Amino acid sequence: MADSHINSGIANRIDKLIKHKQALHKQIQEIDHQIHILTQAAKIMGEIDQLPKLRTSAFKNSIKTLVVQVLKQADKPLLTHEIAKQALMLDSVENTSAEPDKRQSKAVYNVLRPLVQQGLVIQTGIRKGETRYQWATNTPESS
Repeated sequence: MADSHINSGIANRIDKLIKHKQALHKQIQEIDHQIHILTQAAKIMGEIDQLPKLRTSAFKNSIKTLVVQVLKQADKPLLTHEIAKQALMLDSVENTSAEPDKRQSKAVYNVLRPLVQQGLVIQTGIRKGETRYQWATNTPESS
């Protein structure tokens, strides 16, 4: 009788240890799942850190595309303000004649500088407000 009491005590202890082991295994699985979620979140956060750079790059490329389109369509040299205004009209869904703000005009100017340096755009005049830009192949001499 004492042996059966000891055996049942041992069996109970084994059962408790097995249940404890199963609980620990479940906790390990939950921790692994949390690690996976945190790893994915860290990857996403890393990508989120890149979003401002990507957004800036996309903005610059879209401005450049609009500026080039305006200059290629122009039949005469244009002021930065005129280029910005026409680019806004091309970009606007309503096609309204909104006036560009300083930031938009500066963005256009920042696109024009490298285009002039590359020889794709001809700059005439040097004083602010008098400088005009024209796509190089739109000049009267090349027509």
